[in-house]
Amino acid sequence: MSAPELPQPPSDQVLLLARPEVNAGLDIDNERFNESLVRALLAVSDGPQVLDWNTAMSDSGDNQWRLESRLMADGPPLTLSDRQLLPYRLTLTLRRPGEEAARWEESLQGALDATAL
Repeated sequence: MSAPELPQPPSDQVLLLARPEVNAGLDIDNERFNESLVRALLAVSDGPQVLDWNTAMSDSGDNQWRLESRLMADGPPLTLSDRQLLPYRLTLTLRRPGEEAARWEESLQGALDATAL
């Protein structure tokens, strides 16, 4: 699936963040993960505007995209001498508000230190 045409400059884009889905096995609160995701998106220089999405936002302009996120455990915890790393798979999906079909989807894998979120 190729990336959709997004408004330029990126600061004209509006990402409507859906409530994230976080696997209970990671022991990370949804709100904590959502806050970290928002901070990361807002830290992008000349990045998009970021808003919380709700079902009342079904009508949208051409510059609005609903961003869904799913954070899943991707293996057993990795124990280090001073902390534990949690393997994960993060799936990000872009949809137009009001549409079910995904316009873009990407999965990222890694390991995170949950205390650093």
